[in-house]
Amino acid sequence: MPSAKLSFRENFATFSPLWFYIILYKFGAGIHYSMIAVLGSQVLPLWAVGLAVSYASLIELLCDIPAGFILEKYGYLRMLRITTVLFICAGGILLFGLTPLTYFLSITLGAFGWLFFTPGINAYLLAHSPVPIFGRLYGVMRASEGSGIMIATLGLPFFVHLPVQTLGLIIIYPLIGALTALMVGNHYHMPNTLPPVTTTKRQAFRAGLQEIRASFHHLHPAGTILGIYTLSIASFYGVVWFIFPLLIEAGTTPRILSASMTMLEFAMIIAGFTIARFADSTNKKVLILAGLGVVSVMSALLGLTFHPILIAICFALSFGDELLRTTLWAWLDAKADKNQHHGVVTGVINFLEDAGWMIGPTAAGFLLATVGASATLRIGGLIVLLSAGIAVALVLLPTARTNQKHR
Repeated sequence: MPSAKLSFRENFATFSPLWFYIILYKFGAGIHYSMIAVLGSQVLPLWAVGLAVSYASLIELLCDIPAGFILEKYGYLRMLRITTVLFICAGGILLFGLTPLTYFLSITLGAFGWLFFTPGINAYLLAHSPVPIFGRLYGVMRASEGSGIMIATLGLPFFVHLPVQTLGLIIIYPLIGALTALMVGNHYHMPNTLPPVTTTKRQAFRAGLQEIRASFHHLHPAGTILGIYTLSIASFYGVVWFIFPLLIEAGTTPRILSASMTMLEFAMIIAGFTIARFADSTNKKVLILAGLGVVSVMSALLGLTFHPILIAICFALSFGDELLRTTLWAWLDAKADKNQHHGVVTGVINFLEDAGWMIGPTAAGFLLATVGASATLRIGGLIVLLSAGIAVALVLLPTARTNQKHR
């Protein structure tokens, strides 16, 4: 039997085209997303920009769960290729100049571009990663995502001043590279795991709901905690990614804010290569509680200052977030059977994430003009703190019940 170390090396090499795909995709798509608020502010009032960003997330929200079934029916890699082509088109629309029409077309195509990316990648890893090393492979995946976004945020002070046509080209080129990397990846056969064809749409809908309910009942509490946390942290990040680029464009400590956004992604890279193995071998509940503690404290501190200490706060926040996410996904993978409906599960989680990314920018668009940037960030941090308290209760509740049985 091969050692875990050897198995990790072999699987790391096997998935190498996927890592390149993720880095390049996140680079191009990350530029697009980070510039949405900036571009929108040039053609729309600020409150409307918040609604526009949320409109894009609403598209994903409404399609996330159906996307999970589509992933399983047509294959993870095939849908990832389609979603990449859609994002190339989102960048291509900007070549025609910036108007309200091209702006909405671009963010609409971008929304469908994001639709299959996260659930497709997660489902692909859940389906093909050996359970003993899933945490490490998930860490590499997150590090790859962080690398792509970090490159995008490093150039943000430069990108905000570029002509929109030049920006469109910068978005397109890495996405073409991502599509090329995906074309040379491994093509695992993915069987159709959807429920049998039923006679009516109502029966098909009920069968889908039963499948979702059964899957998450089996994955409780890991799936429940992951869902609650994903909703709150995505809302908070939605606020951050809406406010920070606008402040950079306005000249408010642009270097500090750009470096802080970079630290959010750099921490993903560091965490991906340092804590992932602990998620496979250490007590997962201890790691989850530690991650919740770090995220709660740092999200509460984030809106207090725009001084250099903000860079360290963002690094610690993202590191704690990665510790928590990696451990929760490793726990979920350990609880799930390999014939579990991974596309459906990841589709539901992505549904909650997109709900958060819709709530965050909407709230930020209205609050920013009334209470200011710092207060808006503090409100977002409070939501994270409340969700962390619920998650802690769910982690400790099974232990408390077990102790009562042994008394």
